[in-house]
Amino acid sequence: MSTVLDWLSRGEFMPHGHCYLWRPDVLWLHVGSDAIIAGAYYAIPIALGYFVRRRRAVLPYWWVPTLFATFIFLCGTTHLMNIWTVWNPDYRIDGLIKLATAIASAATAVVTFAALPQALALRTPVELQREVDTRTAQLIAVNERLREEAAARERTESALRESEARFRATFENAAVGIAHVAPDGRWLQVNQVLCQITGYSREELLRCTFADITHADDIEKDWDQARRLLAGEIENYAMEKRYVCKDRSIAWIMLTVSLMRDANGNPEYFISVVNDISDRVRLEDELRHNIRRLADTDRRKDEFLATLAHELRNPLAPIANGLQIIKLPTAPEVMVKRTIEMMERQMKHLVRLVDDLLDISRITRGKAPLRHETLDLKHILYDALESSWAPDDSRRITLSVELTDQPVAVQGDRDRLTQVFSNILLNAAKYTADDGRVWLSLRCEDSEAVVSVRDTGVGIPAESLETIFEMFSQLRPPGHGEGGLGIGLALVRQLVKLHGGRVEARSEGLGHGSEFIVHLPLHDAGTQPLLPADSQRTASAAVRRVLVVDDNSDCAHTLITLLGLLGHQAREAGDGLQALEEVRTFQPDVIFMDIGMPRMDGLEAARQIRAMPLAEQPLIVALTGWGQQSDRARSQEAGIDQHLIKPIDPEALRRIFDSLQPSAAT
Repeated sequence: MSTVLDWLSRGEFMPHGHCYLWRPDVLWLHVGSDAIIAGAYYAIPIALGYFVRRRRAVLPYWWVPTLFATFIFLCGTTHLMNIWTVWNPDYRIDGLIKLATAIASAATAVVTFAALPQALALRTPVELQREVDTRTAQLIAVNERLREEAAARERTESALRESEARFRATFENAAVGIAHVAPDGRWLQVNQVLCQITGYSREELLRCTFADITHADDIEKDWDQARRLLAGEIENYAMEKRYVCKDRSIAWIMLTVSLMRDANGNPEYFISVVNDISDRVRLEDELRHNIRRLADTDRRKDEFLATLAHELRNPLAPIANGLQIIKLPTAPEVMVKRTIEMMERQMKHLVRLVDDLLDISRITRGKAPLRHETLDLKHILYDALESSWAPDDSRRITLSVELTDQPVAVQGDRDRLTQVFSNILLNAAKYTADDGRVWLSLRCEDSEAVVSVRDTGVGIPAESLETIFEMFSQLRPPGHGEGGLGIGLALVRQLVKLHGGRVEARSEGLGHGSEFIVHLPLHDAGTQPLLPADSQRTASAAVRRVLVVDDNSDCAHTLITLLGLLGHQAREAGDGLQALEEVRTFQPDVIFMDIGMPRMDGLEAARQIRAMPLAEQPLIVALTGWGQQSDRARSQEAGIDQHLIKPIDPEALRRIFDSLQPSAAT
């Protein structure tokens, strides 16, 4: 070690800077230059070291820059030693440094020549730029394709979203129920309409199968069709079936089913379209019911016409026979009197038949006017008994009457209410056998007057308790026992309804009698006096001048004869023109005017009579076969005071003359 140090010592050497003592400027020129060169040489390895450290992973020959940096560093050290030896003669150290520099430079040269092929293989900046441009163009193209693919994918996804939205909107907003059903019957999807049809929520339906809400009678039929669809035997099917809704009501539906299969043909789900046809089924049921009712009505109409012919012949036959008896000069007076009484009864019966027909026509069309007044219902019932209960009825049937002691005030039409109870009492007498009983009672319940007519007659089947109040309804076919037109009870119900009441029939069946109960609203009469069934009038015994205008001479002659027997002066006119002449000369107090006549009808004659300058206008009464409400309205417009239907009732005739003022008497 000491040998090396001795060898490295300065020994006898003299610093070479002494050679410049005589020229300082030259000395500092060398020192400054070496210092600058050393600084530059030291800076270059630092830059190369930083570069190699940052780019070592991509440099194919990183050791070349490393050796070159080492060589440059040693070169700098050599120049630094040149400055050092100006004042310090360490020439051996300086030589060693130069030796290291020589080795490093030689190694650098060798490595540089070794790396030269690789360096020459490197592309030039132009080539690199060209490749960069090529790669950039390729990247731009690829990027453009990616953008197009992304845009296409976005369009596809948007179309899918729109399609899904349209499907969902169609599914949810369809006017019919739509559902996807699994092959095992489970609901997969349902829309709101189906929920509304069944009454179940969406969640409730998705927890069950279609069979759970299908009517038991329709399940097997539906599954049979579904199995055929799954087997490929049919493409779809449609059927009417019933759903049992959540509230246990029945909903009729029209079901149309098709099958969705996957790409391999395997069944995925059923597509069910459900249309609610409950209203249609109900209308069809109503239509069938109405058809049956119309057929029944038509049958009862035919029976009615046959019965009408029979009922009209019944009174006409004894009337015709009675006329023949009266014509016989040998007929005893007692026989003639009995015959006339019989003919009068039969005529009343015939008039009642015709009146009932006219009444039911007017009432069912709402054309029957009611003359409302405050009445005591007890008097109405007494009048009904008087007009309907014949002496023969009292001999064979026991009648029990139980009425309240207090007046029972109702508001209504006297004649119509009498007609109601007369019809019911007539039926009770007609359908009750000898030794039977009939009970008539009147009581007040809450705000109603309740009239009951009960009998021990033939009774009413349970199925006929409602239909018995319909037109042409009869309990027995025509020609079998007691019959009728089948309009009496229909008339009763309509008249009671017009008075704000109701009527009901009760019976325990055939052979157990029946009971008809009429409910009428009570009326608070206050201090208003109750009118009896027939308001009292003071009969007038004055002689009246009466003109009978009719183109039917038989009708005119019989009425003139009756008026003469009543003590009145009567004349006849065959048409309207003759009536005008008789009015001028005869100046009648009362005119009975037919409507349909030749030359001048009764309406025009009445108008002209009202236009005459008479001292006192006569009372004009239309006496005609036309009895519709429109006929009455035309009579009133023509100036006619009253409108009566042929034949005239003697009581109506009496009321007409009683209504005249005494000053009109002759």
